[in-house]
Amino acid sequence: MKHSLRDDETLWTWGAGLGLTDGISGQLVQLSSINDVTAMAAGNHHALILRKNGTVVALGNNSYGQLGDGSTLDSRKPVSVSQLSDVSAISAGFQYSLALKKDGSFWAWGNNEFGQLGDGTKQTRLTPIKVETL
Repeated sequence: MKHSLRDDETLWTWGAGLGLTDGISGQLVQLSSINDVTAMAAGNHHALILRKNGTVVALGNNSYGQLGDGSTLDSRKPVSVSQLSDVSAISAGFQYSLALKKDGSFWAWGNNEFGQLGDGTKQTRLTPIKVETL
């Protein structure tokens, strides 16, 4: 799955990962339901989108809660990341997601099998948790 954020703040995708079969052939598909985009991050089979107002939406595979909406249901449409606002940066890894808020706090959610969320546990997180150890 690949994404492109254009100067006009539209988001385009191609490749496998979001259930967009047109993208698999290499054809660009506009994610027209998403606007006011300032940044995006692509994980293995999910994507995070940071909007101008500091909120984050996510879509794609959600097997480990990497969409941050409190569920493990995949979504082809953007879902709001729970309890997260005033975000300044995002990153998506393999089955997990990260966010940096404007106040400098660091948040993580998704697969934590190897402790990659930095919370001192190996517990999968379906919604963002503040990483206190930084």
